[in-house]
Amino acid sequence: NIMGERWYFINNTFSNGYGGILFDNGHNSTVNGNVFNNFTISDVDGIAVGTGSNITIQDNNFTSMRTPIGVYGELEIYILNNNFINIYDLGINFDGNNSEISGNYFYNISATNVSVSIPGFINVYNSNNILISNNTMNLGIANITGDGELPRGISLAGGDGGSHNVTIQSNTIDNINGTGIFVGDATLTNITIFQNSVNNVSSAIYISGLLGINITSNNLTNNNIGFNTVSYSDTNIIFNDNYVANSSLYGMFLKNISASLFYNNTFYNNDRGILFDSPNSVGGNNFTNNKYIANNYSYQFENSIQNLVFYQENISDSIISGIYINGRTGITNLTWYDTVFTNNTLDVTLIASNGINLVFVNTTFNSSKLNVGTYSKVYYKKPVQFNVTDNSDAAINNATVTAYDSTEAVDNLG
Repeated sequence: NIMGERWYFINNTFSNGYGGILFDNGHNSTVNGNVFNNFTISDVDGIAVGTGSNITIQDNNFTSMRTPIGVYGELEIYILNNNFINIYDLGINFDGNNSEISGNYFYNISATNVSVSIPGFINVYNSNNILISNNTMNLGIANITGDGELPRGISLAGGDGGSHNVTIQSNTIDNINGTGIFVGDATLTNITIFQNSVNNVSSAIYISGLLGINITSNNLTNNNIGFNTVSYSDTNIIFNDNYVANSSLYGMFLKNISASLFYNNTFYNNDRGILFDSPNSVGGNNFTNNKYIANNYSYQFENSIQNLVFYQENISDSIISGIYINGRTGITNLTWYDTVFTNNTLDVTLIASNGINLVFVNTTFNSSKLNVGTYSKVYYKKPVQFNVTDNSDAAINNATVTAYDSTEAVDNLG
């Protein structure tokens, strides 16, 4: 039980105990090069920081432990370059500010015969100004018992005071039967997920109940789902420059999301590039300059999807169909501008779906590759310029032109 300043724990071994090191009002201290093993008692940490600041935990080895490190509301805690092997609950349980968790190696959540709630390697909550970077996680086989959820690589939540200014950057997460990066809570602000690599997991990035997040330049491959938004309402999401490939289910699963931007992403060889699910409030989102290559379906829409705009999209080599709508209702106001469909088996499939109309403006596709049912329509529109003159060929300024579509209805779409 450590109090005071400038404590140094170097090259010690702590094993088979009920607790290792507890900082209780400890400051300006270092824990370096130690070995901790076989701490399996519930609610007992290998290193616990109850109160303290400016503590560095670096180059230690933790094996066969319930929770190796617990930090509870403190400042300037640096957890760097440690090894965590065979974790039964949480590798790092963190509630703190102005801190860094970087360069750590994690292997195997082995919670066999241990009842835990949400096992994982890094759990951060109620924290501000945090950098989580360059950690490597290979989770092995996680045999979870009890009523717990599937494991998570990195989990970020708000807690009582919320979490703010958190960056999750350049981490590598591989081989987990749960979620790679989970971020969920309406009390989170200024959250960035940047340049991470997440592979061979159930959901690579899962968000829930957020009011804003920036997800940029991540590599999400060989997962069941690349980007997942399933429950609660998410708004003001920026998802750009990500590479999402080889998803067995969906490159992106969108539900209950609005007022968000998706641009410059690549979806390659997924079963579905994007699934727009229902019932939901998916709407008011813009998709710009995304590439969909060699997916079975580039877009699939479920019931009641409304108010989506797509700009300069590129859909190519879809194995079944670029756009797929089958047996759905309540889909309105879906418009593609300046989009290119190339070398798809079908560009659009719109069948067994009454009263659904899709609009394409200045878009390139092959009319022979449209499969449209009896009671739905695909409108193709191209900008036209009019030069209005009088009988003497003089230009008429501010003239009004009314245009009609093929159904003889006035076309107000610019």
